[in-house]
Amino acid sequence: MVNMRLILFEYCKVRSNLDTCKCSFCHKLSFRKITNSISIHPEEDATMKEMIVVMLVILKGLCSFSAKHVLVNQLMNWQQAQQYCRTYFTDLSPLSNKLEDQVFRGSVSPNSWGWIGLYMDSRSPTGWMWSGGDNATYINWGYQMYYNYYPYVFWMANQWYPGLRNDLHSFFCLNMTVVEERKTWEEALQYCRGNNTNLVRLISGTQRLLAASQIQKQNISGPVWIGLRYLSDRWLWVNSDDPVYRDWPQPEGQNYQCSAERRCGALTTQGLWKNVDCQETLNFICF
Repeated sequence: MVNMRLILFEYCKVRSNLDTCKCSFCHKLSFRKITNSISIHPEEDATMKEMIVVMLVILKGLCSFSAKHVLVNQLMNWQQAQQYCRTYFTDLSPLSNKLEDQVFRGSVSPNSWGWIGLYMDSRSPTGWMWSGGDNATYINWGYQMYYNYYPYVFWMANQWYPGLRNDLHSFFCLNMTVVEERKTWEEALQYCRGNNTNLVRLISGTQRLLAASQIQKQNISGPVWIGLRYLSDRWLWVNSDDPVYRDWPQPEGQNYQCSAERRCGALTTQGLWKNVDCQETLNFICF
């Protein structure tokens, strides 16, 4: 048991400020003398084991987590590319915030180029929308010009460029896969990683809308697992990142800050996050 305690304590030191822990297991450790003679109550053993197993699973996959963007090397106009992505994948790739843009760059070749899911729409306050349905607030134009004459956008050399209706380009598709097999959260994580993917990480409102749309298409009525886990007094994605973008329901969101049993994250058909007992069996989304 000593090695388990030390592993857990070192993890807590890295991921938390132990003096401010309020409800996690790390809080219990922080107010004891951390020595070789530390005493762990028998009823806490199961919690320790469960946390350490999850920590090891997460650490194993730190280097494997990136968004699943697929380059389709077929020349199509933007609307044809959108229809193709929606038929065979999820949608044209959204890059709707800086983090999403960075993740995209890390998952595609810098020498590739193609349509992304941005198009001109007068209904949007900014004049631009993402194919998934969200207003575009983050823009990364490659150079300044009169964009009002170019209603679609393609990506090249880490920047965005305007395109015309009949231009033909390759294109990038976002690929989320809804798996209709009921598994615990950890089983779902292992399933996704066994197929060279991961449990989905939702880092933008556009990705949330697309994920909710995917589960609605499959006529799934209940929540599905996503790659969100409560550890060390906080919610973390399975690559250990803190969630910058959050979608807890309000005003019930405070219920998710001290979760004794419901320590795994799921997505509802309404597109909101929900904390669920990790041993429940749900469908899930791989990314």
